[in-house]
Amino acid sequence: MEGQVKRSEVKSEQELDVFCRKVKEGLSQRKDYMVLPIPEGTPRLVIPETMVGRLIRDHHDAKHAAHAGVKKLQHWMCKKYYWSNLHRDVEDYVLSCDQRARLKAGRVTTAPMGNLPEARGPREVVSIDITRPYATSRRGNRYLLTYIDHFTKRAEAVPLPDQEAMTVASAPAMQIFRRHGVCDKLLSDQGRNFTSDLIREICRLLGVDKIFTSPYRP
Repeated sequence: MEGQVKRSEVKSEQELDVFCRKVKEGLSQRKDYMVLPIPEGTPRLVIPETMVGRLIRDHHDAKHAAHAGVKKLQHWMCKKYYWSNLHRDVEDYVLSCDQRARLKAGRVTTAPMGNLPEARGPREVVSIDITRPYATSRRGNRYLLTYIDHFTKRAEAVPLPDQEAMTVASAPAMQIFRRHGVCDKLLSDQGRNFTSDLIREICRLLGVDKIFTSPYRP
């Protein structure tokens, strides 16, 4: 797949993916992996859900792509790949990437974090936070839930419509953790959206140690 992911990996993930199993009927088979036939042009590779985030990131962040905009990246992806909600997933990723860039460019005053736990491996300590509200996007999102792995320094952001505990709980559990795996320790401030019983229960079920920074006292 143009150096992005191995076709053998695509085949293995297709066999496990519910969406791929549902659309298997009527699709062409090429060397055991699925492609979607189209009237004209090159057949598109059917991408399992578990590989979507990585594929979008690889294409968007590639040097030749120069962090393409929503429409351009959607056009590129649609020519070669197919999965449910392709246009929405690409738009969400590009918009969150643009907002992360604006965060880095701005001057942000942060509270002292105190003594942070040491991370000795990937996903050992992950911190999450909610950014200040932005202008509402076309999809109704105003906030970003940010994710930082303290060992790899990998950062990601998920757009959210609000910062209620239910919304915050669904975002990392359903998107970030699904892509990167469950962490050992989840660090956040002591805001109500992170101290709710719902967040604590999700962490308990996942076997995650929920820890907090010290309250900020200017």
